[in-house]
Amino acid sequence: MNIVVLTGAGISRESGIKTFRDGDGLWAGHNIEDVCTPMALARDPQRVLDFYNMRRREVAAAEPNAGHFGLAELEKHHDVTIVTQNIDDLHERAGSSNVIHIHGEVFKSRSVHDETVKPLVKAPRSFARPLAEILADLSKPIAPQHLKTKSKGGTKFSFLTWYYAVKYLDYYAPGWSSEVRNVTWFDSRIVVTVRLSIVAAEGIFYREATGTEEEPDEDEKMYGDPSSNAEAMALKRAAAKFGLGLYLYQK
Repeated sequence: MNIVVLTGAGISRESGIKTFRDGDGLWAGHNIEDVCTPMALARDPQRVLDFYNMRRREVAAAEPNAGHFGLAELEKHHDVTIVTQNIDDLHERAGSSNVIHIHGEVFKSRSVHDETVKPLVKAPRSFARPLAEILADLSKPIAPQHLKTKSKGGTKFSFLTWYYAVKYLDYYAPGWSSEVRNVTWFDSRIVVTVRLSIVAAEGIFYREATGTEEEPDEDEKMYGDPSSNAEAMALKRAAAKFGLGLYLYQK
């Protein structure tokens, strides 16, 4: 039997590769016109290369999931052609041999000046960075414009928002992931435990931390909800154990 399978971002999302259109996806913080057009490449080639090098690191840190392996297994019994919108190589790494990438492949490139010149791209695993480098980068001071200030008990202190914590992790530790390990309620207070995993050349390393939030009174305003706020706090605390903004907690 001849089978044609169409796949898109959803199948790779299960491997931790963010989609382009999600709220925290690949376009978050980027204008398409700045990183994904011929005009952008001509205007600022380094910015475009940096964007796609980040994509390469993320793909290299990811692994095929059950969906990829299932399609590869199907090929053992039928003539299967996979037509994918994805630029990653997860189908191939799972074992599929007949894959058509309609948007190109992230590990293949060519010169814009001479189409016969095809720059060498290292094997995917080489994009996983040494842990020491990741920790050194995460431990760098946070850019002042990415910090917010609030007062508590008459004391002002600076903090890193969840949004920028995610951005720093994306940039310095591509392929990172997090999961909620435990949720506990104590009367009106919730405690959430989050595990943050970082992929490095030496393997996968993780740290866990807790975050807490109390349900507001009826006349009290709260940004977000207690569970998401507690989860965000736990993620930032786990990231601090890798060095991200750790100095903010020590002040």
